[in-house]
Amino acid sequence: MISVETFPLNSETLYIYRGVNILCLRHRHPVIEVLAVLPTMEGDAVMQEVKYCEDCRCAFLNDLQYRRMMHRYSILPVRMARVAHTGRFTDPFCEGADAPSESPLALCGYPVRPGQGIETSVRQAFLHFLIKHQIMTRRELERLLTALLERTETRSGYEPVVRQLQSDIRYVRNACIVPNASAPMRLIRRWRT
Repeated sequence: MISVETFPLNSETLYIYRGVNILCLRHRHPVIEVLAVLPTMEGDAVMQEVKYCEDCRCAFLNDLQYRRMMHRYSILPVRMARVAHTGRFTDPFCEGADAPSESPLALCGYPVRPGQGIETSVRQAFLHFLIKHQIMTRRELERLLTALLERTETRSGYEPVVRQLQSDIRYVRNACIVPNASAPMRLIRRWRT
């Protein structure tokens, strides 16, 4: 029989890091490898090895693994944030991201550049999923989309992106979505008994 051990999280955010720039590693916190069970838009689950800090109770994914995962799935409805070059991991839902490509929405696969666009119905299904499964709140999404709009509306060649963002902001504000079941990330480790 295979048993499963689960790990508590302080935040449902999966932090993406480059190199060894996690403060937990620098401060010699106990960091172990566990499996993250990540939801997909189709209702399936993706299993991905991540690092878990037992002191901070946070999960970290290497940038190379993140890129491979996003290349394969293109959209993953998971709270994600980048670890700053200083090694600090902050909540971009509160502090904001440094660049549009670092936005939690962009990290999930939401398009923020011209030519990267996906159909309106797919974008809105993605936003709907985030709200319905309580991955992000309506307020967080509206704030993230508005921040992306403010950063892109004055850039030349970004007119299609601006129209998409305006449409998606209206959708998030006006859509009748009732949050019900959550599809959070879970961290597990299997062992045999």
